[in-house]
Amino acid sequence: MSDWNDPELLRREIQRNLRMGDYEEARRCLEAARAHSPGVGAAGWFLRLEEQVEDGEEGVAAPRRRSGGDGEVPGGPGKLLTTVAVLFVAALVTMSVFSASRRRLHVVNGTPDPVTVRVVGRSEQWSVPAGERVSLVLGEGEHRVKVSRGGSDRTHRVVMKTPFWGRLAQRAPLWCLNV
Repeated sequence: MSDWNDPELLRREIQRNLRMGDYEEARRCLEAARAHSPGVGAAGWFLRLEEQVEDGEEGVAAPRRRSGGDGEVPGGPGKLLTTVAVLFVAALVTMSVFSASRRRLHVVNGTPDPVTVRVVGRSEQWSVPAGERVSLVLGEGEHRVKVSRGGSDRTHRVVMKTPFWGRLAQRAPLWCLNV
């Protein structure tokens, strides 16, 4: 270490050696600092570091700091990487669940007559003019779609389903009901 007069640099160097478990080098830094800057030996931070070095040399685990006061992330890079990975997976799960709740079913009327469409279990109904289409936003799963034309009603079973992780990798699938 070249600048023994800078207390902050000195403190960081000793703390780095303590984190690495190199108590011998930390002891040398403390002794050299005391020789180059006699007043530093009375500083509270110096005495605490000296105590940690002694504890480490005796086999007593030195207390670890919970906060990264010297600019380091608490827990080190492993904890940061784990946190980022967990947040990334949580975002993917959220995106997959959200996309499954907003799928489109296109109802196409290829007949010469207008039809009325209603999803069983829901109160809305849609009118589909002849030769036109209407897009319904539904969640994935099995749905019963009731189509009324003239005086007749017909119920269609529609299954909208994609693989959980596949929802993120593929374009939105197209579900179409021709009536």
